[in-house]
Amino acid sequence: MVEVVPNAPSAAMTGGTGGRTVSEGYQRLSLLSAIIGIAATLGLGVAIVEGQFGPMDPLATIGYLSPVLVAMISLFVWLGCRMGVFSPAAFLGVALLYEFVVSAALGSGVTGWQWSLGPEALEWLESQGPRPWNFGNQVPWVGVWVILFAMLIPMAPTKHLVGAVLSALTVPGWALLSPVLTGFPADLLVQKKMLTVLAVSVTTYPTVFAVGMAYFAARHVHGLNRELSKARRMGSYHLLEKLGEGGMGEVWLAEHRMLARTAALKLVRTSKDGAPLPESTLTRFEREVQATAQLRSPHTIEVHDYGLTDDGTFYYVMERLDGLDLDALVRSEGRQPWGRVVQILIQACHSLGEAHEVGMVHRDIKPANVFLCRIGRDVDQVKILDFGLVKGQDEEVEAVELTTAGAFVGTPAYASPEMARGGAKDVDGRSDLYSLGCIAWFLLVGRPVFEADTVMDILMKHVGDKPMSPSAFEESVPTALDRIVLKCLEKDPGDRFSSVDEMAIALRKLDSKASWTGDQARQWWETHERPEGSRSVEATVAYDITVAGL
Repeated sequence: MVEVVPNAPSAAMTGGTGGRTVSEGYQRLSLLSAIIGIAATLGLGVAIVEGQFGPMDPLATIGYLSPVLVAMISLFVWLGCRMGVFSPAAFLGVALLYEFVVSAALGSGVTGWQWSLGPEALEWLESQGPRPWNFGNQVPWVGVWVILFAMLIPMAPTKHLVGAVLSALTVPGWALLSPVLTGFPADLLVQKKMLTVLAVSVTTYPTVFAVGMAYFAARHVHGLNRELSKARRMGSYHLLEKLGEGGMGEVWLAEHRMLARTAALKLVRTSKDGAPLPESTLTRFEREVQATAQLRSPHTIEVHDYGLTDDGTFYYVMERLDGLDLDALVRSEGRQPWGRVVQILIQACHSLGEAHEVGMVHRDIKPANVFLCRIGRDVDQVKILDFGLVKGQDEEVEAVELTTAGAFVGTPAYASPEMARGGAKDVDGRSDLYSLGCIAWFLLVGRPVFEADTVMDILMKHVGDKPMSPSAFEESVPTALDRIVLKCLEKDPGDRFSSVDEMAIALRKLDSKASWTGDQARQWWETHERPEGSRSVEATVAYDITVAGL
């Protein structure tokens, strides 16, 4: 269920700048190899169409083979980065080798300089008869390449220096090989030795200068990465990779600096208009996180830490889960066996029961906020997420403060009638019961209880329309489970279960384990390592950062 991440390069590659730099290394090399590969292919195609290569010209043959080699190597590097097949040591070696190969291909254009050695050289050229000589390209593109590579690929500066020096050597190498390939008289080179040295030096010195520039660029980028790494620390946690963002904040993959434990960290920086969050809002966020952290049910998302940075960024840290939410489950697998649904509901009742006991109402129970995960050897474990809309039953709902005027607070497809009528201030735990009934209906049938074109139409259906029995769509659903779901979906809160505990008692009377056994659950998880539509908890909560329900 966890998203596959390529093997992380070693500290020698990143210079100790953290997992974010590691991830960017794969991404940047993948993108760079794709661009270079496409450019090499297009350049080769243009040269062939224009008829630049003659069959008897050795320089032209090299000019033909160079872009072919670059295109093939680029494809290999691109695929390797995309698939994450490179180990830390292999990634470093592949990156340096790729820099050298591209440099060698670019350096092959620094040829034909010998024709500038004077009248004797041109006389010899004319004596060879009409041949398709390629006079080469004197532009030192290798220097541009090594500087660009040092700026884009995160690597220790000393490693970049080694790669740049080896790449730069391709220029004098090709310059010295050019006369040999064309059969140019060696005695003429000796005779014109001063001009020869000058010509080779002129083609080489820009690349030597570029090596120094590449090293200093690598040091500068390395320093910026280290500073950015320091800036990405939140309390005891170090930010590794951004996983999602909403209108008021972001969700990051984070790691505890001492425990080396990964977690999901939410950042809330500013209000939607970009202004700093008012003190009352920050106080409210802190109160809600503290309330969630007090919940000890194993089926409630665990909050590890929270805090406020010097720049006014509020953050809190949650456990990282391995699984997928119920919305993704139904989208990828369709309606669920009724026995599995019963066991999911019982666990959800455990989480909500504790919250209701301390006077907290979730108010946004929906499939995306109910996570099905694997914890150690246990499978089909439920975690209730995102208590961002939680309010104590004796507190006023400050919807006006954090949402636009007249906006609905919650999720329309799973809203209770009292929420739909705008009575958010008066809701109690029975509102969560209604939403839980909507989730049960969704899992059993494969679609929401009520569907319509507009939010208002959906809300009105919750207020006035009578839901059908799940068994009308799925015959295997027992009549007793039908009654439980429909009791949760009563319009009048007084006609529903009095509490989630009462609902859980009714659910336990069903012989659900006969329909969905532990062996079936384990087999499902073994054969569904990464079901289509699955996502990690960080992605699930990334857009539910504030009371606005982003």
